[in-house]
Amino acid sequence: MKITRKTETVQHTRIQITGRDILRLVSGKVKVTKETRVFFSVPGGGDYSGMDIEIDIDNPITVSSKSYDNRRKRNDTKIPKL
Repeated sequence: MKITRKTETVQHTRIQITGRDILRLVSGKVKVTKETRVFFSVPGGGDYSGMDIEIDIDNPITVSSKSYDNRRKRNDTKIPKL
């Protein structure tokens, strides 16, 4: 009788990221302001409560940012006299 034994080690890693983590990742590409939001749209057509949804092309995470340039030159607001 010949017996062979093979031992494999499986390592599972799970990382949970928050919206703040995502903003740190995109901070060089997006101007982060108080109006910046990170959201995920849940696919329609089913009950997704309690399910893990894979982030892919069909289910992306979206970062939306809005910023205003409130700096005005004083001459920009003057109306020319006729």
